[in-house]
Amino acid sequence: ATDSATTTDKISVGVPASGITAQDEDANTLDMSGAAIADALKDTQLGLTPSVVQSILPHGTITIAADAHPSTSIVVAGKDVWVPFARYKATAQYEDMLIDRLTVSSTVGGDNADFVQVAIASGGAVKGANTLSAGPFGVVDVDLTGNNITVPKDGSVNFEVWAKLATVQASSTVHGATTGVCRTGHSPALGLLSNLQTGEWNANYAGKLNVRTTGNASGERVYAATGATTGNAQVLRKTKPVVTKQNLTNTVLSSGELELYRVQVGADSAGSIALKQMAFQVSKSANVTAGSFRLYRGSTPVPSSEYTVVNATSGADLYTGTVSAGVGSFIAAVAFTGEDSINGSGNIYSLRATVSYTGTGNNITTSFYRDGTMPVVTGYLANGAVGVFANSTSIFNIDTSVGGGAAPTNLGTFVWSDNSEVPHYSSITPGSRDWTNDVYVEDLAQSATLSN
Repeated sequence: ATDSATTTDKISVGVPASGITAQDEDANTLDMSGAAIADALKDTQLGLTPSVVQSILPHGTITIAADAHPSTSIVVAGKDVWVPFARYKATAQYEDMLIDRLTVSSTVGGDNADFVQVAIASGGAVKGANTLSAGPFGVVDVDLTGNNITVPKDGSVNFEVWAKLATVQASSTVHGATTGVCRTGHSPALGLLSNLQTGEWNANYAGKLNVRTTGNASGERVYAATGATTGNAQVLRKTKPVVTKQNLTNTVLSSGELELYRVQVGADSAGSIALKQMAFQVSKSANVTAGSFRLYRGSTPVPSSEYTVVNATSGADLYTGTVSAGVGSFIAAVAFTGEDSINGSGNIYSLRATVSYTGTGNNITTSFYRDGTMPVVTGYLANGAVGVFANSTSIFNIDTSVGGGAAPTNLGTFVWSDNSEVPHYSSITPGSRDWTNDVYVEDLAQSATLSN
């Protein structure tokens, strides 16, 4: 007999009572017809439901599942480096599995033009790569023939989807096109495709991952069930800020001008950024008064003509004004009249205020103001009320309309630009569509406290 290549064969071997003869030590022939013996020998192994069964599988199995996809972050495009977009874990049973072809899919939010190449990598090395065709999103096969991924029997292997990213294009360069080109703010994602049934992929891939797998011992094609999700979308920028909180020069609360928050803002090696606005959440004890807010660049006060500082929820001037005792918390929005251009390690900024208080046990805690519900946006600078921010010419939010000049749609907190538009403007009119908010800017969550 031969085994089946499509179903699981089962074998059970038993011995009937009549097929066994035995003698005792006196050479007497034993009676093998007893009910207990018959049950043990015949009913359990020769009946319809034998207790011991050997299964002959036509092939092993392969399982592929998502495995801690890279978290969404700002990715600097245009660098000749591989960027991980998705991570998977393949597990084999009963025999080694050989993976030699996979279909990679790009998704809505990005554009095929965002990618120079996509690749499958394992063990930190590229196993195979290919190029996506033109279009807003699509699929491409990555052939690993001759450099396949081997998943060991009863073991696992991790592999990843990597990509090299195209250079971000300015609107003026591409005549305003937002698709078919790599533009700042695109949010591409990559992952494995399922259910494709054309070309290499036949009807057997219905409801299965498009991962071509062969059992090493059986030689049979093996199919992995769907469920391996696409990786998290990444946010493309021409460059990005590097924000690092610094220790306060003093953490003791006393009367006079005090440093409330200290931070270094630098730029990625890909190029300079433009900084327009920083919003600070300030919380203080009821007995504390704070006013005459100032911004320092290093140890030098920034000239008053170069920035404004206002209460973001009321628009009240905090450069000359005071937040009285009894007010527990407020948002101080510091906006540059133009912009601060930052290269390399950048500048150290400190927010300071003149403080007075009564009694002991008082404190002031300051951090960047963030709204966890904000989406990633790219747009123009705009004045106008959004969310908790008041309508003020000293408060900048973001207008995501195509041509600009509309009311702001998204809150501006830590407002910055990757200078991807040519020309780039720091004003509302005519403005440039390359400003964004604090989403995915790292190290904006830490606070600084003074107390007595």
